[in-house]
Amino acid sequence: MERSNGIKIFIAGDFCVYHPERVSLGHELKKIINFSDVRVVNFEGPLQVGEKHTAGEFYLRQSHLSPEWLLNNGFNVIGLANNHAFDFGEEGLKATKKAFEDVLAIGCGKWSEAYGVKYLKVKNKTIGFFSASSADLATLKDRWTDDGKYGCAWINHISVSSIISEAKGTCDYLIVLPHAGVEYMDVPLPEWRDIYKSLIDAGADAVMASHPHVPQGFEMYAGKPI
Repeated sequence: MERSNGIKIFIAGDFCVYHPERVSLGHELKKIINFSDVRVVNFEGPLQVGEKHTAGEFYLRQSHLSPEWLLNNGFNVIGLANNHAFDFGEEGLKATKKAFEDVLAIGCGKWSEAYGVKYLKVKNKTIGFFSASSADLATLKDRWTDDGKYGCAWINHISVSSIISEAKGTCDYLIVLPHAGVEYMDVPLPEWRDIYKSLIDAGADAVMASHPHVPQGFEMYAGKPI
């Protein structure tokens, strides 16, 4: 994404790497990332904390060196709301969030933080980011106080539209990052297209989704990208 004021935003999909020492970026991709002012990625899968995971047979885990790899490559907005966030329980999610405490980590925490829009000041403009996942073990579906449960924002929660509408009045641009949809389908379901359009109607300037693990559809709605 690039706005007319010259702000360049690079948005990646899902990142899950257990051996970051074996991963390197190609020259052209690295050039694009370095050229961007804002670099966004969804960190799918928590850091491994202990040996016992709380998910089913299929689970994801990431090396404690993976956050450092992303930070060294310039990523400064980290989405943490996804269906694997609780694969190592609450402690795994807390450890993951702590690893990104020096950048903008979005979409998880206790209620007010998980459902909070976070902001980045770039070239005298304020950009808001909101990250949320489809329903899963980690998603907070009932309102809790800050003494309550720890987890991720749920993209279909009834409060999301009002959160976006209110946040739009406090920033120049608002980007919503849902983690949802059907994996390995080239075309998004009509239901998800409608949900993403409703986020634009609520005030989002862009909706950039992850989770399918394949490139899906791209459209402009009301002059804004989905």
